[in-house]
Amino acid sequence: MALAALLSGGLVAGALLVVDRGDPATADYVVAARDIAAGSVLSADALTHERLRLGGGARLAFRPDSEPALAGSRAAHGLAAGQLIQRADVTGADTSADRRLVWLPLRDLPPLGPGDRLDLLEVAGPPDRLTVAPFAFGVVVRSAAAGGVVVAVSSHDAPAFVYAATATHLVGVAAPGDAAPGQEAPVSSLDQAQALLRH
Repeated sequence: MALAALLSGGLVAGALLVVDRGDPATADYVVAARDIAAGSVLSADALTHERLRLGGGARLAFRPDSEPALAGSRAAHGLAAGQLIQRADVTGADTSADRRLVWLPLRDLPPLGPGDRLDLLEVAGPPDRLTVAPFAFGVVVRSAAAGGVVVAVSSHDAPAFVYAATATHLVGVAAPGDAAPGQEAPVSSLDQAQALLRH
């Protein structure tokens, strides 16, 4: 929990981005090629891809072979150049109706309201070897109450959120609707957390 508290000092709105081209765990994912205004159509020239290591968050991102399916969809909110594009970042005729509401039991959240966004970090491992790793970014909050939040996700992603909420320890970091994209990396030691804060 101490590590999660250290991480919560920065807002994370959608840009995880641990790049290591020599790491076999990396893969190509779709990112914004330029700044994209909320509501703008995601044209081919607005998209590119980067080689990233996303861990559990990979299931919420788009691989390059998904780019044709993104054609005609719109940015659900402003996207910054280089930002990882996730399913919650786009809307369209084929996706706007595909929304499911999922309850996530989360404690000690700052005030949240409808339309705010939540970045979810997964805390795993024994107390002496804790790892904090991003799970999902920019998840849309529909409502918040004592003990948790209701988030809107696609039916495709709903099982991933239900599993994570049941089987793992999730910590939420609030990213208000107008928050700028941040940067985040997994942390597995106090020294690493402190080094991140220093930079």
